[in-house]
Amino acid sequence: MLLEEHLANAKSDCKPEDLEIYSKSDLELAQQEHSRASVDLRKAIIREIEEQNKLSDQASKISKKIHNASIFTNLEKLGRQMENIESERNRIQREYDRKNEILTEKLNKLEERIGIVKESLVKRGLI
Repeated sequence: MLLEEHLANAKSDCKPEDLEIYSKSDLELAQQEHSRASVDLRKAIIREIEEQNKLSDQASKISKKIHNASIFTNLEKLGRQMENIESERNRIQREYDRKNEILTEKLNKLEERIGIVKESLVKRGLI
């Protein structure tokens, strides 16, 4: 049974000494999951930052066009484009925040699991 399945079946108020079902391979598995989740979080953050930078560049270009435009209709059109880009940037920021929160929660749970497994192994003298 995988570590995650053990933990899903365990009561939330259980103590490490109740969890003598773990082995060193369970600890290694939990640490690998934690590493993968950390990498996924970093990649997601980098992608979101790149997307925000692209939108900021677009907003900057449109701002320059608005500044240089002299015809009202062009200003109005560019203003709408700027609003659309700003709206999209806000949407991406909300999505980034949501994804970041999910990944952070997952990392925290994995860190808790690693701690429980380590404590159980230490108490039994396995590490």
